Formats: sequence, structure tokens, C-alpha cells
Amino acid sequence: MTSSISPAFFTGCDGGSFYNQLGRAIAKYGVASYLQSDRSKSDLTPYVQRNLPQSLQEPVNAHLKSPTKHKHSRFRRSNYFSLFSFFAMQGLVNVERYGEQVSEQIFRNCRDVIVDDYWGVATVKTQSVGNDLLWSTEIELGSPTQTFRINIDTGSSDLLVFGAACESCALQNHTSFSYNTSSTFSKLANSSFKEVYADNTNVVGFLGADTLQITPAIQVPNQLLGIATVVSDHWESLEVDGVLGLGSDTLSAFNASNNKGVFTRLVEDRVLKQPVIGIALVKNSRLNSSGEFSFGAIQDRWIRGGRHNLLWKDVTSRNFWGVGLNAIYVKGRNVLAESQPPRAMIDTGTSLTLVSVDTAAAIHKQIPGAVMDSRNGIWRLPCGVSSGPRPSPHSEEIRSSSQTQINNFDAVNQIKPAPSGTTFKALPNPSTHPAVTPNVFFQFSDGEMQFGIPAEDLAYQAIPSSRSTSYYHGVKMCYSAIQSGSENFVVLGDTFIKNQYIVLKREIDGSRHVGLGARTDISPMF
Repeated sequence: MTSSISPAFFTGCDGGSFYNQLGRAIAKYGVASYLQSDRSKSDLTPYVQRNLPQSLQEPVNAHLKSPTKHKHSRFRRSNYFSLFSFFAMQGLVNVERYGEQVSEQIFRNCRDVIVDDYWGVATVKTQSVGNDLLWSTEIELGSPTQTFRINIDTGSSDLLVFGAACESCALQNHTSFSYNTSSTFSKLANSSFKEVYADNTNVVGFLGADTLQITPAIQVPNQLLGIATVVSDHWESLEVDGVLGLGSDTLSAFNASNNKGVFTRLVEDRVLKQPVIGIALVKNSRLNSSGEFSFGAIQDRWIRGGRHNLLWKDVTSRNFWGVGLNAIYVKGRNVLAESQPPRAMIDTGTSLTLVSVDTAAAIHKQIPGAVMDSRNGIWRLPCGVSSGPRPSPHSEEIRSSSQTQINNFDAVNQIKPAPSGTTFKALPNPSTHPAVTPNVFFQFSDGEMQFGIPAEDLAYQAIPSSRSTSYYHGVKMCYSAIQSGSENFVVLGDTFIKNQYIVLKREIDGSRHVGLGARTDISPMF
């Protein structure tokens, strides 16, 4: 059996790194629309191509060479049916599934786990690495257990680690899985996966099953996993252990019988006290930048107003943690383009937030100094963009009655979740926001609470001085955290998630829901 796992490529905090992040995201969610636009002629295209599965390489290359591919005016939304026809002619039945096989990479830089003292609940710390490029979390595999740092990815569903026999894995920099020493490991017969890229990078391995331990309280016996035996030499400089997907089982790249993802197993085996996973990603800019994933529980200390103030939305996507989206506000204006379908999906495995070409233009039109590179469609903005003064997250302006004394922190970098027992007023839900602040707000239903990305987080990464776009009229420029790259839905990546508390809920009947809450450790945005 053959399956596909496509690794990401993180090569440091230079321009190539950002181009690859955006190219990887487009390869996952917007390759069809990208190919129909003039952007496919730009310097961004090699970064999109290298992140495509091998099965897409030949048809994509043929399409790029076709003289009739650009039938639309610059950066206008492509016709869905023409795109579908293009892929249908190539015999690709499920393009969306192919896109989801972009596996994430993880760097080792994480603190120890926190374990709750009763069965069915476990909270594990997760640490920002690469300046919020991704978050790294510790898990264990096998018997006796072996420890790995992995990226928990809500946009995929498979578990992947390095094998101990992998000679090309630069194991001096990685933790590998010695499956031969695990008494609970079983190898699947005639089952393997392989992925080859346009630049000849690849991952090859086989499938097996073993006990996954998130903590001693949360274990999954006989969990299907991929074990890499060959990887490309560019991985040598990366401390990468693996990826754990929490997405729908329909996204799996593993061709194996009874293939169920980790979240499905946790719920169906009734391992969790509650069928939920709470997510709090903490920004790298904080001195205490340790966030957490809570398996089986919702942690009120992170949520302004507690769990009763969570906004719950039904998942309406078969494959993703996707929900309806009503509006995107900047300076009080709804900038969600009419051409952008009103839906969004939560993906911890994507660093950026992706929108359509038209929506990206409307958002950045409201941000002073923002400019687009006409060659590749990449948006950049002044690195000094700011949302202006904001109240402390624990100030009297937003606190109602407190049963616990809160320390007066000297620096915002030291802010932590509110102590247990602290209560807060629910934040107001104004229909408009001050014109001086280019914060970006997302609203999921008319009249409901809005969830924002502060302006300072929009300045995602400084453009290297080696690039001609690093300055604009004497102003230092950064790549924007919001880029075009997904015409059919908004992808809410880590730039959005790290500013909210997110809850994923999966019922025993398979129905799914997403909860969103304002964070107690983040100053309110208005």
C-alpha cells in the first residue's frame, strides 16, 4: 500500500522561509485558484510547486507551460467549475485531500508537561518555536515509552515520526522511534508511504501501530502511525520529531484498514472525561511563552468570563474544523469580499491566515502603508504597525469581581492566565471599532462576538534587507500575517489562533463543534 506525507520546509527566519510558508499554505488550500492567476508566473511559484504531492507535479507543470492558462484578469477570482474541470481531467478526484497531506515540522524547544491528577484529563504544555512559526508539544510512544516533540496539527489527521534505522535523518539532531524495543509495536504488512517533491526532497517509510501516550492519564493503544526510514538531507539542520493530526479521518494519507485518527480514538474509546480539546497557543514575545493543549477539559483560567462565555459553532465541513463566517471587520468596515465564500476553518498547522485575493486587498486597504508586490501578490506592511494603547488584561477596566488577588505585572511579557476564581465581565461587542486601529476582527454570525488579530501581530516577519522590498519609502517593511491563497474558505492559522482560546469538540456520533473565547492573558482589542 502507498500513502503520501508531504513535509513542510522551515529553513530559518529569512525571506525564503516566508515564501515557503506561504507556498506551502497555498499548496494545501488554494493551488487551483493560484494556477489560474497571473501569480503563477511569479517567483512564488517554485515554493508552491515544491510542497505539492508527487501525483500533482506532472499535471501542474504541464498546466504552467500551457499558453492558455491565464484566462482571467489579474488576481480576479477563478471560476470554480473551470478549476474543477482542470483537475478532473488529470484524474484527481479529491484535490482537497491531497492538499491536506502537507506534514508539519517541529523544533525541539519545549518545557515539560503538566498532568492533571485524575483520569480522563491531561494538559500538556506547548511552546512557540521559530518566532511563532509553529508550536511544539511532547508526547510518548511505545512500551517502554519514548519521548518526542511534535506539532499538533488540526489540519491533518495522521501521526508521523522518524525511525531509528533512518540513516539520512541526521539522528544526532532528532529523536527517533526505536520500534524494535517496544513490546507493544506491530508492523503493518505490505504498507508503506512515499512522497517525492519537485526539488527531489522526499520522505519514505512504513506504517505500524503502537501505544500513544499523551500523559499517563491519556493513552491510545494500537494507534496507527507512519515511521520515516528515508528523508532528504536538508532535514539535517532541523530538530524535527513528528506531527500529530487532530483533523477529520477523511484527511488521512494512510491506506490501512480501520484507520482512525487520534481524536476519533480518544472519543470512541471514551478515554476523555469530556470529548474536547482546549487550545491556548502563547506568543513567542511573552517571557512565559508556554501555552497548552488540554485533552478532556476546558480550562476556565484562559477564558474571559469562563466557559459560559464561549461562542459555540457547529462544524459544517466534512474534512476540516470549518464553520460559517459572517464578516471580517477592519476599522468598522466589513471587508469580507462578496467573492469569498462565508466559511472559515481552524488550522494550527498553518502559520499564516489565508483569505481570497479580493478579501486580502480589502483588508490591507484599511492598513496604513500596506502594499502588495504586483509580481507575486504578497502583501507587506510597516513593521511598526500598532493597535495603539490597550488596557492590561487584568485591569479594573475589564475586571468585575475578583475572588483572588491579581498581581500588578510590570511588563506585559509576564502576563499569565488569570488565577482560578477570577471573574471578568464579558467583552462588549461593538458594531464598529475605532478608525485609528487596524485590528482585524472575525465575526461568525450576525450580532455575535468578534475575535481579532491585533495590528502588531499583522507584522509577521521582517523582510530581509537583501530583498528590494525590505523598505518602502524609507520605512522598514514586514510580511503581512494575512495573505491571499485560499479562494474557497478563510484559513484561520496560528496568527488568529494564538489570540483566542479554541475548543474542539467531537461527539460520539461524529458531529463536531468549535468553541471560541476571549483570552484572559491578552489585552482586549477595540
